[in-house]
Amino acid sequence: MLASFKMAIAAGLLVLGGNTGEQNVPEGARWAAKVSAKLDNAVAFDADRIGPHLHGTTRLSFRIGTDGKATDINVVRSSGNDWLDRRAAGKLRMIGKLPEAPAWIRERTLYADISQGFDDPRYNVRVSGVAMLQ
Repeated sequence: MLASFKMAIAAGLLVLGGNTGEQNVPEGARWAAKVSAKLDNAVAFDADRIGPHLHGTTRLSFRIGTDGKATDINVVRSSGNDWLDRRAAGKLRMIGKLPEAPAWIRERTLYADISQGFDDPRYNVRVSGVAMLQ
């Protein structure tokens, strides 16, 4: 389980709580990597609009709608800049339909950390799924 757990963290997927089972972690990590790649492309698309002194990381929460798109998008940790926060949420909406998610992910609240800035040419994007304890 520990090896799978480390691999999942490296891919940006961390599952807490719930009864997901070890076999789900690599599947979820692959899904998170696909979403991260789409989001990374969306964030980098017009990155030249970000000024030289503007940077920050926004954490968004979202769910997967019945149409496969991100829905219920909320800023749960601000970058400190409203424009960057709105841009991050807009980029998540912009990618449209998400890759087909495993069933155990579709019911969960998911989180995306989106780092943007002139001095961050990689535009680090990580999507992580966290099972909410109920």
